[in-house]
Amino acid sequence: MTDGMRDLAVLLRSHRNFIEGRHGGLRLRKTSLDLSGVKLANLVLSMAFLPDLNGRKAQLPGCLFRNADLFGADFSEADLTGADFERAELRGARFSRAILRNAKLDFADLRPGQLIVLKGVETVKNPVDLENACLEGASLRRTDLSHALLAVASARGASFADATLESANFSGADLRGASFVNAKLKKAVLTGANLEGADFSGACLKEAVIRNVDLSRARLTGADLSGAICRKSTTPLPEAVASAIGQHAEWLRTNGAIGACADLGGQDLSRLDLSACDLSEAELARVDLRGANLTRSLLRLAILTGAKLDGACLEGADLSGADLCECSMIGCSLQEARFDAVELVGEDGRPSGTKVPCRLIGADLSNADLRRASCREAYLAGAKLTGALLDGVNLNTAVM
Repeated sequence: MTDGMRDLAVLLRSHRNFIEGRHGGLRLRKTSLDLSGVKLANLVLSMAFLPDLNGRKAQLPGCLFRNADLFGADFSEADLTGADFERAELRGARFSRAILRNAKLDFADLRPGQLIVLKGVETVKNPVDLENACLEGASLRRTDLSHALLAVASARGASFADATLESANFSGADLRGASFVNAKLKKAVLTGANLEGADFSGACLKEAVIRNVDLSRARLTGADLSGAICRKSTTPLPEAVASAIGQHAEWLRTNGAIGACADLGGQDLSRLDLSACDLSEAELARVDLRGANLTRSLLRLAILTGAKLDGACLEGADLSGADLCECSMIGCSLQEARFDAVELVGEDGRPSGTKVPCRLIGADLSNADLRRASCREAYLAGAKLTGALLDGVNLNTAVM
């Protein structure tokens, strides 16, 4: 045993005596305690003061952290199976790729941690990071996870009942059978998440973003979806279409690392409800979308050459940078839709200066409702606008 481990053993023994009310016990107080890579099952660290604890890749199954102060702790890739964090202070903590299967985090504070940078007199908010974490069967009842990052987390059967999850990001997460009963999910992002069997009874989902998700398999009794961006139809999409959209969501989220770009070109998708779906950059040439519902959908940079969109509803849809050449959009409802140019982003994530215009060359927009639509720098050469409603449309920078 190294000197460091001997010292740690003394501290842990003294803290245990403190917890059990024995003579000579002292509460463990140590900033930046290094537990990285250690294997210590069933530790009792309840009520310990351990801000900035380093528990990366530690194996700490069954450990007790009840009421502990773990502000800014790092448990990335740690094994915390069955650990108990009830009422713990976990603001700004990191659990990326950690295993929290059957762990308890009820009433824990997992809000962003605020750090003050003195030189710039600046407050930096670090959200709790649970991306790629395993939370299967975990209990997070009444936990405050506002702004938390839970993208691609596996939380099958987890309980978030009565939790505060405002602006939390669950993109691509596996939430099958999870409970969100009476949870607060205002402005949360659940794009591409698997919500099969999830229970949102009484939950607040106001202004939540739930693109590319089939809500027909989730329980929504009494849920508030006002202002939410989602597909509200109770009719499931055809299996092949739903699968393509799911794969496309993964492709978009990972910048092409996994999943597949949706190729629905030439297919008959007429009258389907594709509202709020994100099909940006999808291959949709010659697709039949007549009478389809594409309200508030994202079709940025999508290829829709020769597509049939007659009578479709695209109110509030974003078609910026899309190729709509020779499209038939007769009688389309396009109120507040966007047909703007898109500035491409470089590999460094910065604007490249290169713009891709929305191309409507030769498109037939006869009798379409384009009121308050945005057509900045759109190419409309040869487009037919006979009988179209154009109130509030700005065509000053469009190429006619």
